[in-house]
Amino acid sequence: MHKGVLALCKRLAAFLMTKNRPTLELQNRKWICDLAFLVNITNHLNSHNKTLQGKDLIILDLLARVKASRFPEAASQRIICSLSDVRACEKEFLTFLTPFDVNTEEVAEHLRMEIIKLQCYDAFHGKFKLSTPLEFWRSVAATGTYPAPVRDSLRIPTLFGLTYPCEQLFSKMKYAKCKTRSLLTDQHLDDTLLLASFSNTPDIDRLLGGRQHQSSH
Repeated sequence: MHKGVLALCKRLAAFLMTKNRPTLELQNRKWICDLAFLVNITNHLNSHNKTLQGKDLIILDLLARVKASRFPEAASQRIICSLSDVRACEKEFLTFLTPFDVNTEEVAEHLRMEIIKLQCYDAFHGKFKLSTPLEFWRSVAATGTYPAPVRDSLRIPTLFGLTYPCEQLFSKMKYAKCKTRSLLTDQHLDDTLLLASFSNTPDIDRLLGGRQHQSSH
């Protein structure tokens, strides 16, 4: 509900009186107060909802923003999907966020030895301080070491916290597969959606560098 409706309550009441259609609610102070509360909470919910939308947001970012919000979990549950399931995985998230501070006694048994070895490796301490958790685990994955914690940690960014990315992809698919492209195959549709959802800018010059251009006749 827009703030403009609340601001125009007195004018709306006067206008309806001129039309011989008096509205008692618009003259009731308690009803106006309830309306003001509804407008206020709706605007806050809309603002909170927008902070949870956007690219490159992983489920941990969403959980942190829900915790930082001024709304109770009951209201936030309607914005973030399966919040109770997310809460159940918080110990796994600690391994991803703070691998060098996590208590190894609370780590899953199949990860414990590799996490202990990782914590003893001073070179990775420096890398972790200079990068985000996702960049850090990607760099560890590139070394081919500690496969178990790497596998579990890189799984976390793939978790969907919202339906927003899915809705974006379906919107792009709607434009890609339209009536004028009825002969589009599933493979071509997959390739089109992959390009549409790819965030990096392709290096066209490098891609064309090894190609033989058509010579003039």
